[in-house]
Amino acid sequence: MTRDRAAAYIACLEALTPERLPELSAYLAPQVRFVDPFNDVAGREPVIRVFTKMFEDITDIEFATRDLACSGSVCFFAWTLRGRLRGSGKPIAFEGVTELRLDAEGRVAAHIDHWDAAGQLYAKLPVLGLLMDRLRRWISAERA
Repeated sequence: MTRDRAAAYIACLEALTPERLPELSAYLAPQVRFVDPFNDVAGREPVIRVFTKMFEDITDIEFATRDLACSGSVCFFAWTLRGRLRGSGKPIAFEGVTELRLDAEGRVAAHIDHWDAAGQLYAKLPVLGLLMDRLRRWISAERA
């Protein structure tokens, strides 16, 4: 059951559009927790707001998943998100892994995204990117 429920939730995420955001509620436990590098919220409505904000900031979103693995009530899957920043139209792409924890009814109790915001986002910003590059080189084992 866990794998089937996780796969159904993932299919919903892959097909998600601003118009289809209300469909997420059917997969989420009432006090679901969502965590990523920018958010840590609990409850269905706050989670839906996170996705709403994503659609406000990014256009032409493509979300593709792969490699679903489950053990007990916990599942992990890898993903790639591509899109364009609203306003500038600059293309973006992020890769990460999501940890799903399902409750006894098979609803998502926790959706925890693990991805490298420093390397995949901050490093691409003009001033911050330069600072991140210098810091990376200073800390790097290659420097030793």
